[in-house]
Amino acid sequence: MQNIERRNHARRDQNHELERDLNKQIRQSAKVDRGLWLSSMLHDGSWSNVRKLRKPQTWKQGRLRNLQGELALNTERAETMAEYLERVQWSVRFAELVPEAAELFSEALPIEESPFRPDELRLVLRHLANRKDCGDDNIAAEFWKALLLDQKCG
Repeated sequence: MQNIERRNHARRDQNHELERDLNKQIRQSAKVDRGLWLSSMLHDGSWSNVRKLRKPQTWKQGRLRNLQGELALNTERAETMAEYLERVQWSVRFAELVPEAAELFSEALPIEESPFRPDELRLVLRHLANRKDCGDDNIAAEFWKALLLDQKCG
C-alpha cells in the first residue's frame, strides 16, 4: 500500500521515472502476493476456491431491470418484460402523433422517367463489379464491359 501512495505522489509531482519504477514494484508485489494466497489456499486442502478461479460463476439468465432501474426478481421477470414491451417497445412514437408528418410524405418524389443517355450507360457499365452473379437477364457484367470496350474500339 505504501508503494501505491508513493506512486500517486510521484504522479502528482510528475516524476515519471519514479512512477515507472514504483509501477514495476507494485506489479512484482502483486504477483508475489497472489502466489502466497494461492499456496495458502492449496495448503488448506480446499480445491473449490481454485476451481472458482478457473471458471467463474455464470448467470443462467441475464440480469433484468424494471422501468425504475431496480433489479427484477426471477418471479417478476415475465411481468417486467411485459411492462417494458407495453410501455416502451410498442408505445406510440412521437412521429406518429404529428399530423403534419403525413403531409410531408404525401407528395410523390420527382423521378426522371426519360430515357437514359449513352454517357450515363457508359458510367454505369464501368462501375459494374466483375465476377458477380448475373441478374434476371442471365448476362454477366463482363459481357457488358466487353461490349462497351468493343464500342470504344470500333
